[in-house]
Amino acid sequence: MKRTLVTINLKRMNAISIAMCAIPMLISLPLQWTVLKGLNKPFELWDLLIVAIAMPLLFILHEGVHAISFMLTGAPKGSVKFGAIPKKMMLYCTTTEPLPVKGYAISLLMPLIFTGIIPWIISTVCLNAVYSILFATLISGAAGDVTMLIELNKHKKAVMIMDHPFAPAFYAIYKEEDFPSDLREPTEEDEADLRKTYK
Repeated sequence: MKRTLVTINLKRMNAISIAMCAIPMLISLPLQWTVLKGLNKPFELWDLLIVAIAMPLLFILHEGVHAISFMLTGAPKGSVKFGAIPKKMMLYCTTTEPLPVKGYAISLLMPLIFTGIIPWIISTVCLNAVYSILFATLISGAAGDVTMLIELNKHKKAVMIMDHPFAPAFYAIYKEEDFPSDLREPTEEDEADLRKTYK
């Protein structure tokens, strides 16, 4: 087996994050002010307090959904680890167990769906702009996952994917005879660069 290290471009991730926050708000807010005005919950000052309390808890839940998804797609419970990258203000969940490509893709997508898209739709129809902004922010919080999913799509022929232990990156594992000629195996310098960026 051979493996290659796949990292993400932080500037690209930040651009995706901005788009993933702006697009839901540009959809939900005009709808709430017009078509859905009669269905929405009236705004109250309590809503701001609820959102302030809920936001950090929902970001933690995002990582919890990753953990559940890892286990449902083949990772043993003991292989799942949580952590934080203070210098990037990021939380993460990882597994030390390699996963099939499809299983890893599912694990990347689940938090976006269950802590972002579904509650954003519900908040747009039933709640008000404060909650729609909250869940648009949760959608944008999955920008790293979406960026990694885009990179993962380039490695469909890999036999397994190993999540990186602390960085938004992964190892694509190939059978030696299928290892693409334009890829290279990771070096100590590659790992040192990741430690410098994220540790």
